[in-house]
Amino acid sequence: MPHLVRLISRRNWDSLPWLTEGEVQADALRDLCTDENMLSVWLVENVETDIDRVIVALASNRQRPDKLDYALINYQDIVNLNIEVSSSLGDTPDSTVNMLHRDLTKMSVTKVAGLARAIKSEETRPERIPAKVIKRLIIEGIDEGYLDRDAIKQTMLDKLGL
Repeated sequence: MPHLVRLISRRNWDSLPWLTEGEVQADALRDLCTDENMLSVWLVENVETDIDRVIVALASNRQRPDKLDYALINYQDIVNLNIEVSSSLGDTPDSTVNMLHRDLTKMSVTKVAGLARAIKSEETRPERIPAKVIKRLIIEGIDEGYLDRDAIKQTMLDKLGL
């Protein structure tokens, strides 16, 4: 079953003592900021085989190899929320992953809130990949040739010691 990946900050999704069951803290909306009522996500057809490739592409597009938090959203949740999805070319050092970029379009407050509840659900709990794993994955991606070294920021390459 396909899923969508959205980079987030896991702390924005923590349950706080004053929240009632099923509520999402307002700071989570920072991770769901839209631009022209669209939200950028990445399609993962097979989580078991494809998630690392998407994650390393997104991580390699940053300034340094820090921890990376993400939410894996079940595509059926998007369908259930009547959120429209359109293809658009991504911008990472991995040209294959760039083809997996999608925009959630015509986003309303109601749809963003529904998406936040879907992310907070048990099946979609935010995940974290430690910095040392990110570093290893990026170096492997460069060595294996699926990350374009020339498209990676110099600050990232310096932090990787490359």
